[in-house]
Amino acid sequence: MRRTGILLMLTACILAPGCAVARFDHKASSPALKTNDQAVPADTGGDADLAADRAKPPEQAGEPIANIQPRKVIYTADMEIIVADLDRALGEARKTAERMGGYMQHLSGGSITIRVPAEQFNSAMDALSKLGPVASRKIAALDVTEQHTDLEIRISNGRAALKRLQALLDKATDVKEVLAIEKELVRMRTEMERLQGKMNLLKNRVAYATITVSFQRAAQVSDHIRVKLPFWWLSQLGLETLMDL
Repeated sequence: MRRTGILLMLTACILAPGCAVARFDHKASSPALKTNDQAVPADTGGDADLAADRAKPPEQAGEPIANIQPRKVIYTADMEIIVADLDRALGEARKTAERMGGYMQHLSGGSITIRVPAEQFNSAMDALSKLGPVASRKIAALDVTEQHTDLEIRISNGRAALKRLQALLDKATDVKEVLAIEKELVRMRTEMERLQGKMNLLKNRVAYATITVSFQRAAQVSDHIRVKLPFWWLSQLGLETLMDL
């Protein structure tokens, strides 16, 4: 029973942020390769080849170099484009997303939000820029590598803990012990589903860039551009109306 209590406490800690025991080798994300700073001892037991091998950098000594994991980045962009035909521009923006393997997420008035594969982000921006003069453009990149790694560790350790709890439940004979383990299993499964949901959402946001485009008709833009007369009384002569023609 004491062993069961300790295991239940450990499983509660495993899923908590910062409490999981990392099983990943973080040398993969920041490899620290040894340099040839130390001299090789003269006496190597007669094995000259071994001495030479020790003197080489890892990549020359035949040692595998840890692969550097790519960063997990979420790309978003907001654009404002001036067009002559609003409906046509909205349709072209949607076709652009579909042509690049993406889809339309939201459409409201003259604004459309599309999602495209992250590797097509620059191509999509270039294609949208050709629909008309770009009045404004804002691009953001959010690095979520640390958050992604943390979720991976917690999910992996949680799965391992679930297996240990299930094995303990199969061997349990005491009623109180069985009830305690089953309660912890339910709690952990619920927490695992929540963590997996967060991971799926994060992966989707990384895999697909989000671009929001607001289109404005050229006529609407020109309506806001009015010539300011130097003297108020010139408007009484009808010059302001004449200049709008």
